[in-house]
Amino acid sequence: MNRKSRQQTLTEQLIGQITGYIRENGLRSGDPLPTESEMVKRFGVSRVALREAFCYLKALGLIVSRRGSCLRVANPGMADVVESVISRVCLPEANIVHELFELRRTLELGCIADAVENASEADLRTMEAARREFERLAAETPPDGALLDEAEVKFHYALFSPAGCRILGVVQAALREFFHLKVTQPQDALWYSREKLRQLCSEHKAIADAFLARSPEAAFTALRLHLNSKTYASGAPLPQKNGERS
Repeated sequence: MNRKSRQQTLTEQLIGQITGYIRENGLRSGDPLPTESEMVKRFGVSRVALREAFCYLKALGLIVSRRGSCLRVANPGMADVVESVISRVCLPEANIVHELFELRRTLELGCIADAVENASEADLRTMEAARREFERLAAETPPDGALLDEAEVKFHYALFSPAGCRILGVVQAALREFFHLKVTQPQDALWYSREKLRQLCSEHKAIADAFLARSPEAAFTALRLHLNSKTYASGAPLPQKNGERS
């Protein structure tokens, strides 16, 4: 194990120890943490290692510090933590994007019933406009991959805005960055074939029709087909995980 790996492991251990201390002592937002000297002694680590762990915890919004004051417990929402983590991920590494897509898929399927039940007439109009925009772009020759990806993301935002799931919005935003990077790749022509675009338009219509019928069950079934684990919503094949065969 190299030095860098050992330091990363120590940092992770310290993060766990500090958050464990917060839980075990019932600390709440605004409560002070022990001094740096006290934590160095408690955890048996150097100040350098401790400060590195603090940097991670501050970046996640879990602790805060102000000039002339001790470190204190913060109270971020879960969506804030997820957003902070994802914003530091270097896209589009295959494993990271695969996991983000699976998280998105799980969240969307979990939110679909609430989205159908909560959707207002205005929400349905926005959804239909997004669906038709994708359909119009899909009919162009040649199709513009960047615009299609933007339209796909817009359609999904329209679908799930009524559910009010902020974490899903954070994941969608991260995947949008992947889509923007993806369209520069040479295999894009395969991702936007006429056959694939017709399939996507058909899937979009099935989802929208389920919303119009106010049927959570039909919407779940249509969305599950659309978010098939073998493809991205834009039609790109999922990157293979390490050791996984296509």
